[in-house]
Amino acid sequence: MKTRGILFILLTIINFGYCQDSEKQKVHSHNDYLKTVPFWDAYSAGASSIEVDLFLKNNKLYATHDEKDIIENRLFENLYLEPLQKAYDLGLGEMQNLILLIDIKSEAYNTLKAVIQVLEEYPTLIKNKKIKFVISGNRPNVSDYINYPDFIYFDYQSLDANLTQNQKQRIGLISLNFKKYLKWDGKQEISQIDYYKLKAIVAEAHQFKKEFRFWGIPDTKMSWQLFSKMGVDYINTDNALKCVTFFKTTNDGDDY
Repeated sequence: MKTRGILFILLTIINFGYCQDSEKQKVHSHNDYLKTVPFWDAYSAGASSIEVDLFLKNNKLYATHDEKDIIENRLFENLYLEPLQKAYDLGLGEMQNLILLIDIKSEAYNTLKAVIQVLEEYPTLIKNKKIKFVISGNRPNVSDYINYPDFIYFDYQSLDANLTQNQKQRIGLISLNFKKYLKWDGKQEISQIDYYKLKAIVAEAHQFKKEFRFWGIPDTKMSWQLFSKMGVDYINTDNALKCVTFFKTTNDGDDY
């Protein structure tokens, strides 16, 4: 049964022509743990960033947004790290550049300690320069970033540039809440004022010389197209396959 499952995954990856490095636009699989097949759906589609919410309870890291939604055995390790290790061992997708965005929902310090402990059980993953483990959600204070192992990076959710050089080095991604800035629904042309406002925000974010994403964007083709043209590095979506396919099958996204 396991062999059949691995074969299916391999054929899926080949069928989708998975090759992240050839893609002009990177895609972020938002709330990936809620998908029918967490990790594999997004990975086989060609997502460049995959997000999992984690909640620490009884020394176990559950893939869930809230404690009340915990499902036994749906753990960080068996839903994400074991499959990622399997992909590495089998050479599936050739292990292209990938962010695993770990969105901590329980207390920051103890949860991150548990995350580090389990990651250290996967030395080939944490030593792989193409894989970046980025901590989002509940995070330690910025001043504490430098106290963590080199394989741990952080999702910086601000445009405040008052950071030391060492702190900047620990930032793996810049993320901002789109809804904090605009209420555009992604179904009609954006106004010129809002367009230039967004363009200025993207430019400011890139001053950090880090990759950037908005979360909470309208999940539409028009929105994907706009943010791609603005230079947003990762397009945030709840449908990684549809989004990746959009950028593969359109002429630079012009025909939506």
